[in-house]
Amino acid sequence: MNTVREEAEKIIEVLFEEYGSIGVLPHKLPPFEDGKKAIEWLKEKDLPYGEVEWYSFFLKHYTRFLLDQKYPSKFEHYQPRPKRYLIKGDNVWDIRTKSQPASSSWVILTDTAYLDEFLAENGNLGVIIVNLILEKDQNNEFRDWHEKLKGGKSEYTRQREREGRPIRVRKTSFMVINASVFSITKKILKKGIEEGWVDPSFQKSMRQQDGSTRNPKYIIDISRMMATEKGYLFTRNFNYDPDDYEEDFPEE
Repeated sequence: MNTVREEAEKIIEVLFEEYGSIGVLPHKLPPFEDGKKAIEWLKEKDLPYGEVEWYSFFLKHYTRFLLDQKYPSKFEHYQPRPKRYLIKGDNVWDIRTKSQPASSSWVILTDTAYLDEFLAENGNLGVIIVNLILEKDQNNEFRDWHEKLKGGKSEYTRQREREGRPIRVRKTSFMVINASVFSITKKILKKGIEEGWVDPSFQKSMRQQDGSTRNPKYIIDISRMMATEKGYLFTRNFNYDPDDYEEDFPEE
C-alpha cells in the first residue's frame, strides 16, 4: 500500500511526463494544452465538456487517464456527488487548478459539511493544486466555437446578455508551471481555522442562480499553509523559471 506521499509522487510524475519541461527537460518547449483539443477529448469520452473552466475538468479526467495508462487498475474514477470528480488509489485525490499570476493565495476546496463528513470516514484527502498560465480568448472566436459545440448558448448565458452583465472571458489554452501537494485532515483544518489560514464559511451569504442559499465552503490560504508545513508535502517544478523556482522553493 502506498503512503500519501508515495502515491502523490506517482500522480505528479505522470503529469510531469506530459506537461513538464523547463528546469529539468530544457530541450523541450513549454507545452501549452490546446483548449479545443482538450474539450473535444472530453466530449469524445462522454465527460463534461461544456464548462467555462474546461481546463479544470480536463486536468481532473486526463490525469486519471494517464494514470490508467501507466498503472493499470491502480487508480479509479471516484464521483461521490454531482460535479465532484476525484481520483481514488490507496488514497483519495482532488486535483484543483489555480491561474497565475494570482491576486490571492486562497484556494476553494469543497462544501464544509461534505468535507467534514468525508474526513470523518476516510481520515484524509489528498489535494493537488496545479498552477497554470492561461491564454485568453481575445476575439471571442473560442467562445463562439465552444457554444456551437454545446448546441448553442445556455439560458443562463442568454439571461446574462439580456441583463447586460459581462460574459466571462474564455481561456483558449493552458500551461502547467508547477504543482503543490497537500494532505488535508480534520486536525489540520482545525489548526488552520485557529491560525486564520482556513475559512469554513466561504460563500455562506451568496446565492445560487435560482436564488437559493449556497452551501458554505472551506477555503485555504495555501501560502500560509505551506509556511506552517502542516499538511504540505512538496511542490514540483514543471515550467517555472529555474532561478525563480529555486528562490521561491529553496528546499525543493
